[in-house]
Amino acid sequence: MVVELRDEQRHEQSLFAIAVEQFQIAAERMGLDDNLRRVLSVCQHEYTANFPVQMDDGSIRVFTGHRIQHNIARGPAKGGIRFHQDVTPDEVRALAMWMTWKCAVVGIPFGGAKGGVTVNPKLLSQGELENLTRRFTAEIGILIGPYKDIPAPDVNTNPQVMAWIMDTYSMQQGYSVPGVVTGKPLTIGGSEGRAEATGRGTVYTIAAAKLRGFDLEGAKVVVQGFGNAGAVAATLIGQLGATVVAVNDSTAGIYNPNGLDPKAVLRHKQETGTVGGFRGAEPVSNAELLTLPCDILIPAALEKQITERNAGEIKASIVAEAANGPTTPEADLILRSRGVFLIPDILANAGGVTVSYFEWVQALQAFSWTEREVNSRLRNIMDKAFHDVHATAEKYDVDMRTAALITAVGASPTRRRSAGSTRSGAGAQGRGRQGRGGANAPPAPLGGRLGPPASGGALGLDLDLQDHAVLRAEEAGDVRDFDAEIGHVEPGRGGAGEGVADDLALGVERDLLGHRPHLQVADDLEGQLLPLGVRRVGEPFEALGGEGGGRVLARLEPVALERPVAPPAVRLQLADVHGDRADPAGRRPLLVDEDVALDVAR
Repeated sequence: MVVELRDEQRHEQSLFAIAVEQFQIAAERMGLDDNLRRVLSVCQHEYTANFPVQMDDGSIRVFTGHRIQHNIARGPAKGGIRFHQDVTPDEVRALAMWMTWKCAVVGIPFGGAKGGVTVNPKLLSQGELENLTRRFTAEIGILIGPYKDIPAPDVNTNPQVMAWIMDTYSMQQGYSVPGVVTGKPLTIGGSEGRAEATGRGTVYTIAAAKLRGFDLEGAKVVVQGFGNAGAVAATLIGQLGATVVAVNDSTAGIYNPNGLDPKAVLRHKQETGTVGGFRGAEPVSNAELLTLPCDILIPAALEKQITERNAGEIKASIVAEAANGPTTPEADLILRSRGVFLIPDILANAGGVTVSYFEWVQALQAFSWTEREVNSRLRNIMDKAFHDVHATAEKYDVDMRTAALITAVGASPTRRRSAGSTRSGAGAQGRGRQGRGGANAPPAPLGGRLGPPASGGALGLDLDLQDHAVLRAEEAGDVRDFDAEIGHVEPGRGGAGEGVADDLALGVERDLLGHRPHLQVADDLEGQLLPLGVRRVGEPFEALGGEGGGRVLARLEPVALERPVAPPAVRLQLADVHGDRADPAGRRPLLVDEDVALDVAR
């Protein structure tokens, strides 16, 4: 199928053309219906405003801004607003499309949008920047809202800019509306952990690459773009045992093959405005930085940084895209042919929009979560998304970017759908049945998951994790996965079992490959969830540092789901989770909370 592009999209290396090409590669591999391809290859709504702003000297300048929504079938539009001198409608279209896939691949109920103003904010005073933000907010006020379109920070925007947007919108409504934006200051409804979420999510996906035999301990890391996401990623990955050897920003780059202290580099940048001149490091250009010898390369700057011109020189084993669109399709082919494992942007940097979703939920509920809760939920979502995408890559024998798009769009090559069968193009839902021990039906488009029917019905769960795990859906449509989190598992009495992980996340699922259930064990140290591995039932495990542990023994009793509420949920009773009673070290059983909450996603 050929999708016609507008004239302005035809120029060489158009960013939107790249986004469409990436989508078409996945759509072809999936056998996606041509009608649905046409729907998803264009943006639903595009708005451009030329608006006046009064400058400090009293003069009036006219700026151009855009807000573009790619697809809103899954829910309200979600996407950042950037202030940059190179913002174009083509760029914003591409970013909006990527946001659609990003929200879908991590399973949050948003569609994709993006916004931007063509301006160099570094040339504006604080007052001029506020005037520009408030006027642009007034222009796009007809589009945004907590149930319509929720902006967030992006390049050169921050919590202060979000506060101005929220205030301007709230004045128009006549009351405070904290849910209109995310990434706000904590004092007006922002979320703990939001500022670090993009970088943190990137590191979570890199850590998840351990399933490929990769070890972070001692790995050398290069970070291109030492801004919010890059600085956080550099700091966190260093805490996991990796060595950051080079970073750069828009002004300079620094390199020390023996390692840099990310926190010290950040202090230096805050004091001087640049990473350049950092003591003990040599200068390095942007082109040189990308091809430095390293194990992990984290592009966290702008688009089209890795192209066919330099992809052959990349020396990293893993490329994790903390930025949007840093790699072109031609470069993707080169990297894959050379065995480079690429974690695509719509997966690697989805931590930001995931915690933005958390912030939005907290705003609507007027209820705040702790940073530990936020980070734990983020880790669970990013881990699951990574494993889903990796399984899809193996199933279809494709690269991780194509697998992420297949996961997001969610159609099956054996079940072609037309756009006429959906409510709004992207919202088609598969209606397979899963019997006892049966395989899963293909996932719903855009990664949607079906839960219990609106009419109620029973969801029977027969779970004995010592032998088997079977989902039985009775008049409940497709039920493909569920997660339960065991809250606060304490070590044994009297100091026995000291060091045992105090949080156990229990994930039971059957994915497209029919994988068996597993128990994920993690140690929570100062809000940092460190994975200790995925364990099968009956398999022994040790806590971090070798202190404590036991054998995984768990049984979840069968339950029935009554008429669901929103969100649908059932309660499971945890019958037994304990350490190995025959442990020669005499460690005592773990004490576990009695109830486990199980949320079945709609």
